[in-house]
Amino acid sequence: YGNTTQASRTASLCPLVVEVCASGCDAASVSGALALVDDPPTVHSCVVIRDSGSYNEELTVNNTITNSSITIMGLPGQSPELTATNPSATVTIQSASTTLRNVKVAAVNSGVYGINISAPYVTIDDVEIVDASGFFTAALITAAAYAPKIKNSTLSTGGAASGINLSSADSFLIENTTIDTTNTNAMSVNLSSTGTIRGVTGVTTNVASLSIDSKGLHTITQSTFTAGTSGVAAVTMINVSSISINYSSLGGLTATNVDDLTMFYSTVTGLDMA
Repeated sequence: YGNTTQASRTASLCPLVVEVCASGCDAASVSGALALVDDPPTVHSCVVIRDSGSYNEELTVNNTITNSSITIMGLPGQSPELTATNPSATVTIQSASTTLRNVKVAAVNSGVYGINISAPYVTIDDVEIVDASGFFTAALITAAAYAPKIKNSTLSTGGAASGINLSSADSFLIENTTIDTTNTNAMSVNLSSTGTIRGVTGVTTNVASLSIDSKGLHTITQSTFTAGTSGVAAVTMINVSSISINYSSLGGLTATNVDDLTMFYSTVTGLDMA
């Protein structure tokens, strides 16, 4: 399934498994485990973290992916922690068809991003990103990453750290995810066409929880966005070709240069269109 939308889906069997734990496994670090995976992998490969320990390493996934895929995962109920000291990003994903599942990404000191995605068909599933002190610029960012999926995850930041920043992320999916920030956008979408936001809760204060500045076709469904401050729209949109809002609750909406806006069974507290 390499370089396809199926590549990052859940794999019940991994032909190649490399195990990580403090001692007694194939590797004592996630980076060390990735080094044991063929480059390029010839089969779907899984790096499995077998304990709930904290792994302090600036993790970069840059294996060459052609006709295969890689999953990095913690075991159910374990949620191992990935941290790094002064990283440009705690986790950088440069390999297509990579899945990161059931881990915690935590900020321990200054860094730019929690997760930085710059490859197509990447899935972030059941991941918790925590930055209570606002060390990060953003918890998760994409750059020229086609069809990213962020699912079943929680992002919580403080200070000036924003939540999810999507840039040039065409055909994105954000699903069943909670984003809680302070004074910054919980989620921003720029230069990213054809995206779906489903089952998302975005909470912030003083600014819009969701900001979209992107031509294309977008859908918001079964989602809730709040700004937490009176007089501040929870959602702002500008230069959007078409957007559909279904079964959602928005604490205010400001739309500028939006060609086609439809709403179905949704609640909007204050609508300003220009």
